[in-house]
Amino acid sequence: MRPSWSPDGTRIAFYAFNDSSYDLHWMPVDKSQPPVRVVEGDDTRNASTTNWTRDGAWIVFDGVATGDARDTEDIFAVGTGSDRKRVTILSTPANEQAAVVSPNGRWLAYTSDEGGGQRVYVRPFMREGGRALISTGASAPPLWASDAEVVYLDRESSLKTLILY
Repeated sequence: MRPSWSPDGTRIAFYAFNDSSYDLHWMPVDKSQPPVRVVEGDDTRNASTTNWTRDGAWIVFDGVATGDARDTEDIFAVGTGSDRKRVTILSTPANEQAAVVSPNGRWLAYTSDEGGGQRVYVRPFMREGGRALISTGASAPPLWASDAEVVYLDRESSLKTLILY
C-alpha cells in the first residue's frame, strides 16, 4: 500500500503488512530482485506515508517507533545507500504525518495535530531551524508546487498556496 516511485523511476517504495505492522519495503520496478525490507533493526511500525527526496538519497516516512510508549506518529527518513540509516526527523507528543520534502531538498512540509486537527507546518529538512505553522484550520496533506510553493487544502475553506520566499 501507499507506493511511491524513486526519482529515477527504477524502484518503488511501499508498505506491506507483516506480523501486525506495516513495514517499509522497496523493490526494482522490473522485479529483477524481490522486495527488501528497508527499515531494519531499529524498527518503525504502522508507517503510512512515503516520499523520496528529489535526489533519491532519502525516503521520508511517518510511523510509530517500536517501544514508543506515546504511540504517536513521528517523521523519519531512511538513507537509500548501502547502510540504510534511519534518522528521526521529528518526534513530539503530537502525531506528525504526510511529510514531503521540497524539490530543492531544503524544506519539509507536514501535518501535525499538535494544536488540534491536522494543520500544515514547514521546517528545514536535515538542518537546524524552527518550524512555521502555515494553515489556519484542519488541512489535507501538503504538496510542493515548486522549491518555494507549498499547496494544501484547508478543509474549512479552499485550496491554498504559500510562497516561502
